Amino acid sequence: MATLIKKTITLLLLLLPSGVYAQREHGPVNIDSLLTELPKQKNDSNKVKLLNSLAAGYFDIDANKSIQYGKDGLALAEGQAYKSGIASSHYVVGVGYSIVGNLPEARQSQKTALSLFEQLKNERGEGKCYFSIATTYLVEDNFPEALKNYFLALKLDQDADFEKGITSCYINIGNVYNVMKKYPEALQNYNAALKITEKSGDKRGVSMSLQNIANIYDLEGKADEALKNAQEALKISEEIKNEYDIANCYKTLGYIYTTQKRYEEALQALFAAEKVFSKSGENFSLADIYGGLGSAFFDQQKYREAGKYFGKALSIAQKIGSMSIIKASNEGLSQVYAQSGDYKKSLEAYKASVVAKDSMYNEENTRKTLQAQMLNDFDKKESLAKIEQAKKDAAQKIQLQRKNVLICGTIAAFVVFIIVGLLLFRQRNLKANQERIELEQKQLRAQMNPHFIFNCLNSIQHFVVANDIKNANKYLSGFALIMRQTLENSKESNITLRKEITYIKNYLSLELMLFEDKFAYEISCSDDIDTDTVEIPTMIIQPFIENAIRHGMAYLKDKKGELSVKFYKENGNLYCKIDDNGIGREQSQKLKIVSEMVYESQGMELTRQRLALVSKSVGSDYDIQITDKKNASNEPEGTTITIKFPLDA
Repeated sequence: MATLIKKTITLLLLLLPSGVYAQREHGPVNIDSLLTELPKQKNDSNKVKLLNSLAAGYFDIDANKSIQYGKDGLALAEGQAYKSGIASSHYVVGVGYSIVGNLPEARQSQKTALSLFEQLKNERGEGKCYFSIATTYLVEDNFPEALKNYFLALKLDQDADFEKGITSCYINIGNVYNVMKKYPEALQNYNAALKITEKSGDKRGVSMSLQNIANIYDLEGKADEALKNAQEALKISEEIKNEYDIANCYKTLGYIYTTQKRYEEALQALFAAEKVFSKSGENFSLADIYGGLGSAFFDQQKYREAGKYFGKALSIAQKIGSMSIIKASNEGLSQVYAQSGDYKKSLEAYKASVVAKDSMYNEENTRKTLQAQMLNDFDKKESLAKIEQAKKDAAQKIQLQRKNVLICGTIAAFVVFIIVGLLLFRQRNLKANQERIELEQKQLRAQMNPHFIFNCLNSIQHFVVANDIKNANKYLSGFALIMRQTLENSKESNITLRKEITYIKNYLSLELMLFEDKFAYEISCSDDIDTDTVEIPTMIIQPFIENAIRHGMAYLKDKKGELSVKFYKENGNLYCKIDDNGIGREQSQKLKIVSEMVYESQGMELTRQRLALVSKSVGSDYDIQITDKKNASNEPEGTTITIKFPLDA
């Protein structure tokens, strides 16, 4: 069960929202002094500032009070048309919503604040808004967007030489890398934060950095180093008497003690942390701690208590819409039910964890690709900033120098222009060739994506747990066959239609077992098509069939799904029509919005891009048409996808 608790550790931020925000912008706030000063203040603008400071002061204590004070400040600022105060009030309200787990409201307030700060040309305000927006994305497991916004915040903070902001960015960039299991990069950013805070004498920043470093060592199995850093962080937090940081240290120690099988100490630490976070209403930390308690009790074979706390974690996760915690909590409950002999509930919890996993934007290759693109964009922005500064310096020198210096500068600029133009031309040609290769690689990865393999392997596991050896063997054989065919087909640019039809049939057989015959399918091909000679590009049709099953027919409740795949010729072209009677794209999108899903079918988008490239390279017109079907009452009753393959390509 140790692996489950480590997954739970990395579910959220390792360093959760309220402490980060308070450390970034404000440091210690004397709430009593602000409350005394507020009624004495006659100037409305100063009242707005006091209300926003109070809101920030309550980040660590009671986030609901932060929201209320922020809203009071907002009402007062709007009445006075005090634009800077309005922006700051939206910011603190957004942070409060983020801490209590109301992410849609949080992001709305943060984006409003960002727009206002941009109008005011307040880069310090822009930086903290980018930071808070990034944090909501991190909680939602949208790591590429989180990383992009943290980099934007870091750049603004570095330009302003704002040490607390730089420190907070390094810590949370480290958190993103941590969740992505890139531990060396995470440790590098945590150590950068530690170096800055030690130099400036920022004890709270030192404590936070040490907590995160301890978590990395724990995840890497370096128990002694983890415990040393966590205990040092606790010592510093007790010196500065910060209740929130002490609770965070206890939480970290609880995880480490559980890994070391020191369960009595682990439970004592986790319950101490729970007491503080229950008081402050910080739902993310509470859900994290309940997951840790569930894991600690499970390791001691106390399944009743484990189920209780996994259930509490799940309840909060569903309330705040965190798919990571929903997934981990259901995995824990599945194991608890299995150990208790309730295999039906175990399977239900497992299926719920699969749905949560499918809903997460966590496809590993997509993360890595987007991460590299964002890092590259960040480097480009750095270079452009340096070039702009160089131009300003050159302009100042030109004003002081004579005509010959101007001529030299013009010549130098012309040479640079030529070189840059040549480099861009060469880069564009290389990019076009590389893009084709990367799309084909992504297509293969999308078909063999981790969640499909995970679903298959765990389905085999549950057949075994239920002692259904016959179905387990049948499923395993089908899984091995589809994997072998995928690898073989990926070696070729085109395959015969017969091979493609065989591949689709094998894939649908697996899906039928996984969804317990919730749908039926039919594959047909017109007689005038020679399936042994007609060829089509590989890995094109399967993603659309998967989408029809997972996002259309899987949600049907009162009828059985029907899937039809037809191949026919028309006007010298081969057509593949995929027709289902699912809930339709519109209803599927609504369900995603309700559950705050951020997953999108990568296979379908990659297929569109690949067909566009194939059309360009061979001079033929491949095409995809999607039709939303409606009944007589104008209600959705499925989707039809028609793919056109030119036979002369």
